[in-house]
Amino acid sequence: MSSPPPEGPILRPEHLAWIGKEGPETKATVTEADIHNYANAVGFAGPDPLYFDAEAAADTPYGGISAPPLFFGTPFTRIVPARRLREDGLPQDDDVHSGLRPPLPLPRLMGGGTEVEYFRPMRPGDTLVRKSRLADLTEKSGRTGPLVFTTIETDYRDGEGELVLRVRSTTISR
Repeated sequence: MSSPPPEGPILRPEHLAWIGKEGPETKATVTEADIHNYANAVGFAGPDPLYFDAEAAADTPYGGISAPPLFFGTPFTRIVPARRLREDGLPQDDDVHSGLRPPLPLPRLMGGGTEVEYFRPMRPGDTLVRKSRLADLTEKSGRTGPLVFTTIETDYRDGEGELVLRVRSTTISR
């Protein structure tokens, strides 16, 4: 049995002060093997030359092998034993969102959507630098009680600092 929803507004000035807070910077290298494995895992059948054949991919608008859509997290992925996962399935030391969500008296967390903006293709050999920040906190009233929408914006830059892509992920606490 769940506890009753808290009375009154959830977001207070001390929560809103978290907006703009930044997480740690992490780096990873895109490998051709990672691109091949991801393309196979998500079912890009064929194999699609854009992800597997450098010569064929050179003749595309991308100008060479590039990573498939939504690949961006793959170079940063690590194997974590189940005993080191939180209830929501993320690692206890989640390096993207760790410390960016203020403590809220709402016990449940669910996905609220992801937007990805691409600026250039990711290629084998690219070193990506990932940095996240808390972009927004919004409170709404839902059918079952209060909801807090947390939006975290993550920039992925290459080794020269050029923006490769930006991801805006929203979670909903209730």
